[in-house]
Amino acid sequence: MNGIRWTVLSLAAGLLVWTGGTAEAANIVVPGDFTTIQAAVTAAASGDTIRIRPGVYFENVAIPGTTPGLTLTQYTGSRFFTICADRGQVIIDAAPGGTLGKGLDIDADNVKIHCLTIRHATQGIDADAHDLHLDRIRTLHTSQESIDVVGDRFKIEKSEFVSGGNQGVRVNGNDGRIVGNTSRNQDRDCYHLTVNNTVIENNVAHLCEDQEGFEIDGNNNIVRQNRVETTDGNGIDVAGNNNQIVRNAVSNVDENDGIHVNGNDNIISWNHVEAVTNDCYEINGNNNRVESNTARGCDGGYEVSGQNPVVLYNRVELAGNEDGFDIACFTACSAGRVEWNFASGTNNEDEGFDILGAVSGFTVAHNTAERNIGSGFRLNMSGATIYHNTSIRNGSRSDQSGFAISGDNNMITENVARENKDDGFGITGNTNTVQKNRAEQNLEDGIHIRSGTGNTLDQNTAWNNHAEGIENDGTNTVLTSNTASGNRTDCANDGTIATNTGNTCADGSNFAVAGQID
Repeated sequence: MNGIRWTVLSLAAGLLVWTGGTAEAANIVVPGDFTTIQAAVTAAASGDTIRIRPGVYFENVAIPGTTPGLTLTQYTGSRFFTICADRGQVIIDAAPGGTLGKGLDIDADNVKIHCLTIRHATQGIDADAHDLHLDRIRTLHTSQESIDVVGDRFKIEKSEFVSGGNQGVRVNGNDGRIVGNTSRNQDRDCYHLTVNNTVIENNVAHLCEDQEGFEIDGNNNIVRQNRVETTDGNGIDVAGNNNQIVRNAVSNVDENDGIHVNGNDNIISWNHVEAVTNDCYEINGNNNRVESNTARGCDGGYEVSGQNPVVLYNRVELAGNEDGFDIACFTACSAGRVEWNFASGTNNEDEGFDILGAVSGFTVAHNTAERNIGSGFRLNMSGATIYHNTSIRNGSRSDQSGFAISGDNNMITENVARENKDDGFGITGNTNTVQKNRAEQNLEDGIHIRSGTGNTLDQNTAWNNHAEGIENDGTNTVLTSNTASGNRTDCANDGTIATNTGNTCADGSNFAVAGQID
């Protein structure tokens, strides 16, 4: 051990030797300067480094709060330099005499633990301290948490936590980094984090029994490029505001969601979720942004609820018993947007897009629903803009449309419905504007006003549908400049018409006589 201070050189001899004038951090070697890690910690001063030779140490090591700034690391032949070639060379077995205890009990701030393995502990590391740095450590076979950290400005990096009896990584603190770790074979959450302003990146959660892969409670966190495989709880569960959940991968989640978020102003983007027995994504809260994610082989695709959701560029394929996109917005929806999404292969007669309650300026645009067992789009909304969407080959029975729209004062424009099981467009409600849409080869009507007052159909095209091209069952409907051809009957009216001008019905039918086609 070197250092410029009074130092205990030989506990057996009880000698104190003066080695200089002012204090300087020492490098202590175990065994060498001391026979046990605890003896070295007890003799150390703030800022010292304890270098441990390869071997198994049957100890429970406590670092008191009176010695901050310690480093415990592996000895690799130099007092001054360490390369962590194999963290398994130094093992702390925390069951001396066969009784489990804590591997490392840390109460001092600014401690670094590097390149060590801890096994057979109640908790591998129990730390109540700030500025803790855990780097390239491993814990094995703990009866409780692999690590339990309380404190701010922590760093937990490039470590492995295996076979814990409770949570794998449990942290409560702020302004930290959890990067490049693996937590697996845990009896509960692989990561249980109550944190704010923390980066959680490039971690792996595998075989997390009964609980979540990542359970994260807090605000302003970045959850990025993590991987979750085989959990019984949610893959990634985030509760809080202003979090970024980005580029994560989740698979094989049993009876829960892939990514589950509760809170406001969160960003969920570029994630991939597959093989989940509940929803791939469930997002609850206000002003959340769900963008550029993929979902495959889940029971449901995206379930999003709250004010002003923004759902863009997402994709879902092969959903099970739920909708591809299930979105609910009942108040404050004027900034809500569902745009450029794709839904295909939903089963059990569920919809590609099921949007409920959206009011006052909500936008549904540039989406595609293809080959879903239910309707392509089932939209229950008022005051919305619905444009440039495409619905192709959806439905398995005669009441499932390309677009099933109910509500008032919607602008429905430039959409395409093709080869759907029921109507291309089935519209119920009042004073909707249906303009420049195209309905082709649907098995029932192309465009059907099923009920309502004061709806306008303008410049729409219906071609080769198996029933009526354009059918009106509403009252005081305005019909202008529509074109129908090649349908079983091109134009049909069983309601009342306020305006009938400029329409082309190629087979000679017309809208003039109510009850012409039943």
